[in-house]
Amino acid sequence: MVIDRMILHAFFSDLENRNFSEVDDEAIGGFASRVRANLKLEGVINARNLGCEVCGENRSTDKCHIVPNKLGGSAEPNNILVLCPTHHRLFDRFMLSRAEYAAIDWERKSIPSQHYAHNATLMAHTKYWETIEAGSFCRVPQFDREAIPFVRYVIVEILSLFNSKSTLKRDSLYTVLDPNLHGIARKIVAQLLKNKVLLQKDIEGKSGYLSLMQYDVSSLDEIAFRTWQAIC
Repeated sequence: MVIDRMILHAFFSDLENRNFSEVDDEAIGGFASRVRANLKLEGVINARNLGCEVCGENRSTDKCHIVPNKLGGSAEPNNILVLCPTHHRLFDRFMLSRAEYAAIDWERKSIPSQHYAHNATLMAHTKYWETIEAGSFCRVPQFDREAIPFVRYVIVEILSLFNSKSTLKRDSLYTVLDPNLHGIARKIVAQLLKNKVLLQKDIEGKSGYLSLMQYDVSSLDEIAFRTWQAIC
């Protein structure tokens, strides 16, 4: 037992924070070997946390929204990052380094989540990187204007549903959209009605239907800006 513990500390201590959900015998020191060491010394391993998607730390991890909860981001796995407390806080404050941000596999996330990451989160991080490289520091506000392109993207997704139909039932509109857009879509539809881009109407005495009004495509940026102001 003493010899086993000496071997454990000599060869496996550097793997202590790695993601034990993976097994790779070919890796130096192999995850499988580390797991077997745990099995021999400590008994059956019932569960291990998924490792942080930036650094692999798995002793304490959080679930972090990509599309923020404030914008209606869901708790679907493809809108969630598993991050250690340190990288969770840095992510939320747009303070990851370039290398840390690049370590995240965005392709495994939903299309809306990727869109938000590439057009809002990345832009906010880019501002942070530029200030650091300039030798200064300026914390980026959480819901700065970088969220506007995402709001515009969701507006276009909603309006495109009317391409083949002049009228849609309001409730069915949300079921067609990606689940990660349901929360923000409800807020945006309310604003589109307020701005008279959509019109609520009754059909055969039944309420809850929406129709698309005539609008100028060039006005979408202005509509997205006003909608962003209202919901953020």
